[in-house]
Amino acid sequence: VSSVALFCSVRCQTSGRAASLASGILLLFFLSGPLLSSVSGLSGVSWITPEVSRLCSDLYQQQQSASVITRLLDIFRTTGGVSFFSAQFVSNIAASVVLFLLSVALFNRYSEPVEDTTHGTSVRVRRHTVGRCWSAPLVWKDFLFMTGGKPFFIVKLVAYALLACGFAWFNRHQHNWHGEWLNAELTSTALRTVIGFLTVEALLYSSNSLFLEVRQQAIGPLRMVPIPTSVALFQKAAACFIAMLPGMMTALALIIYRPSVLWSDRGVAEQTIAWLFVVFVSTHLTVLLSLYVRWAALPLAVLATSISFGCFVPLIMGMNAITRSVAAVNGIPFHVWTGVAVNFVWLWLFVLLPIEIEIVRRWNTLSGE
Repeated sequence: VSSVALFCSVRCQTSGRAASLASGILLLFFLSGPLLSSVSGLSGVSWITPEVSRLCSDLYQQQQSASVITRLLDIFRTTGGVSFFSAQFVSNIAASVVLFLLSVALFNRYSEPVEDTTHGTSVRVRRHTVGRCWSAPLVWKDFLFMTGGKPFFIVKLVAYALLACGFAWFNRHQHNWHGEWLNAELTSTALRTVIGFLTVEALLYSSNSLFLEVRQQAIGPLRMVPIPTSVALFQKAAACFIAMLPGMMTALALIIYRPSVLWSDRGVAEQTIAWLFVVFVSTHLTVLLSLYVRWAALPLAVLATSISFGCFVPLIMGMNAITRSVAAVNGIPFHVWTGVAVNFVWLWLFVLLPIEIEIVRRWNTLSGE
């Protein structure tokens, strides 16, 4: 892990990007085991050849032999002697040595100063120069320069469309159903996948929205824009919302295509309020911590949310059950979603609103320094 973090710190420009890249690599490594195991088990599917199945099975065995989790489980289950020089030990040491040597070899290359070219010296730069935008300026500033702007927006649209087409292609080849694009199970899986990507996207945007302004010392110039602090922060949140529209539209299209994925699950209301709790609390804590710490705001916020989630789950379930029962007794339609609305109101009033007030106070404090 330390060698991976060292290599990422050499390759990336900021510690935040290095931490995100290292976390992503480790997460991808640990998730590749179940994914490879699932693919290798699909031997009866017509479009998966035996060679692909055997390759995934071999890669799964290699991943398991190099995983420290598998090694710890073997140690805990073994009652006799345990060999110190296992396959996991040798492979991890070899990988760490290779990453360390790569970090040393590439350090000078990635630490060289970059020549600063004057903006507008080339015809291509002048042609794509962003013009002035007086209506909601912070929205379009963050949308263009923090979230990637229109090119990345189009890329995400295409990526989500390819994701939906991939699920449809899997449905057609697995079940040979030509009358519908997705069955109920795959529609639910696709919806959960899109929601997962939206959650990750929201966390990444929240970690950079205000942190970049603090790191680049751009709070003073932003204060010169004649808009209140609360409006400025809402405009920055609106930029993140616009950038997440491709995922939201994909999720909405899946729900419109098969609304039964929401109504068939009896626990969908509890899952919805739990997901809202995780997303809103994590993003608010990430924004707040990014104004106090220089790095690792996102991991700290996720850790704090995961700890507090266990404390709030009984309260969420109890409030939702009480609200749903009262609404059902009084004949209020959609009593299940009435509980979701009530839970969201108290979540905002008692949890999110104090965090938002502290964000505004800290932002004003930093702008006055």
